[in-house]
Amino acid sequence: MEKPVSLVMEEAKQNYVEAINEITKKHNLPMYFVEIIIGAIYNEINNLKQIELKQTKMDYEKVEEEKERKEGSFFNGKEK
Repeated sequence: MEKPVSLVMEEAKQNYVEAINEITKKHNLPMYFVEIIIGAIYNEINNLKQIELKQTKMDYEKVEEEKERKEGSFFNGKEK
């Protein structure tokens, strides 16, 4: 059985928190700087998410169009 997504997400979140804490301590950053940095990172992540979503949608629509063409050619060929 594959690990449930909820457990994977929780582990990943914990790893992110640990990494942020380690970097914060290493650079001796106050939390208000960390907030600014994380906000900038969030904006980058959001932009990448939007690109990924557009690509996923285009890929899905392409597959659906190909299915429709194949089904259409199957039905057109069968009727003749």
